[in-house]
Amino acid sequence: MTIKITQKENKPEVSIEILAQSIEAIAKFGKELKNSRLKEKTILILIQSVTGLARADIKAVLDALPQLEAEFLKPKAGLKR
Repeated sequence: MTIKITQKENKPEVSIEILAQSIEAIAKFGKELKNSRLKEKTILILIQSVTGLARADIKAVLDALPQLEAEFLKPKAGLKR
């Protein structure tokens, strides 16, 4: 049995602006988490207890969050990063 997937129009299901706003929000969350009162070790232990992932992997992801905006978005017109 072959399943054929077709898309009506060339319109993305999620708008580019919504995607950009989501990346901004995730980056902001990463910065806020890093600057929160919680110690990094506490955050790592909490996430590890729920996911079972290695702390090194969790740390790598958390360290990358604040960098997402600079890495994947162009600066807004008239603003410098």
